[in-house]
Amino acid sequence: MQSLMLIISFLVLISALMVILSEDMVHSALFLIFSFGGVGALFLSVGAQFLGAIQILIYTGAVGVMMLLMIYFTSKEGKSIKREGKYSGIVLVGLLGFLILYPSISITREVGGTKGLTQNIGRLLFSDLLIPFEVISIVLLSAIIGATYIIRREDH
Repeated sequence: MQSLMLIISFLVLISALMVILSEDMVHSALFLIFSFGGVGALFLSVGAQFLGAIQILIYTGAVGVMMLLMIYFTSKEGKSIKREGKYSGIVLVGLLGFLILYPSISITREVGGTKGLTQNIGRLLFSDLLIPFEVISIVLLSAIIGATYIIRREDH
């Protein structure tokens, strides 16, 4: 199981690196979608089914498709992006990879207490965290309305 997690982590880091290195925006978005899916697979491999499902559905599905649509609607044909800070991004990905993988290499332990994780998250969201949950939903709704207003205003 640990070797599977290391392989998935390596693939996530490689795809994150390719997001930085790719000069085509569509390829960068596809590598980002692959990276999101890998993080979801990591959640699933440690037994956090709810977080894995949310990661795959929301980030890989919704955010990934939204990124591709934004690139499609805003870019001109054959447009590529110049990456001036490419090497600093590589160093940052390497540093983050080391910080993420170092604790898992030095200390190996089983993840415990995940039984009923989905039920516990549901109870928390609709009891103790109800007000912050609703505030976040209002903030996200206002951001969507604001973005729609800005896009409509620029079109006319």
